[in-house]
Amino acid sequence: MEDPGLYARHGAKVFETAGAFLDELWPRLSWPDPPLPALDVGCGTGEVSRQVIAARLPRGVRLIATDVSPAMLKHAEKHSALPGVIQYDVYDAASRHLEQTRAWEHAPYGKIFTVYSMHWIPDNRRAILNMYKLLASGGEAVFVMMATSPFLAHDIVGKDPRWSKYMQDVELFLSPYHYSKDPTADFLQLLLDAGFEVVYRISEPRSIDYDTKEDCKGILTSVNPFLNRIPAHEKEDFMNAVWEANLKQKSITIRRDEDTGKTKFSYNFPCILCVARKP
Repeated sequence: MEDPGLYARHGAKVFETAGAFLDELWPRLSWPDPPLPALDVGCGTGEVSRQVIAARLPRGVRLIATDVSPAMLKHAEKHSALPGVIQYDVYDAASRHLEQTRAWEHAPYGKIFTVYSMHWIPDNRRAILNMYKLLASGGEAVFVMMATSPFLAHDIVGKDPRWSKYMQDVELFLSPYHYSKDPTADFLQLLLDAGFEVVYRISEPRSIDYDTKEDCKGILTSVNPFLNRIPAHEKEDFMNAVWEANLKQKSITIRRDEDTGKTKFSYNFPCILCVARKP
């Protein structure tokens, strides 16, 4: 995420959809007594941590919200603080030194949440193994994830000579499952290899609907990892190219709502919702 302020300004629909997805998964969860802390992996700007996860936690469950980016955590602490409920900490989800991380200090956890963050973690295998180690026996990992990275539209934009020189390392920013023939099967296999039991999963196309082009394009802009490389006088042209490429590949569609007559801008992506339990 390149611009936490921009993401927060245009992210209301993302947060709302994250809540709806978690509502689908919530009935599958069990809560120990006394309560154990919960971990949020990849909390970003903190809005999902506060508005979505913490708002649904049973009384007495403390949330440790983590991100690899100190800049994101600084924004979260300033705008999404919830004293006594949420603690923000730095954590690299794919750390090879788990026992030395801040996340380890608060373990074991009863729940681990990852909402729209797994596609940003290149080493999903290591991240999942770490989650398994951080959970208490009977604890559950909850995943809301994009199986691929259509928003980058790299297959179109990255082939344009005007922009390709800024996107030569694009593979580092793609979902680990982007080129997979069966992303769900590959992801589930990582869970099983780590020792998890898959309690529930849904794999199907989903969308996030925006009321304005500004909000839809604002989200694309805020998470684009290449924008800060583009010369200032070309940034608008670059994001216009990303927008048009998303339209061309139908990861963004524009339609008229039959009930209201208003134009809707939909961001479409292959979604995996999953609950996995540590035996």
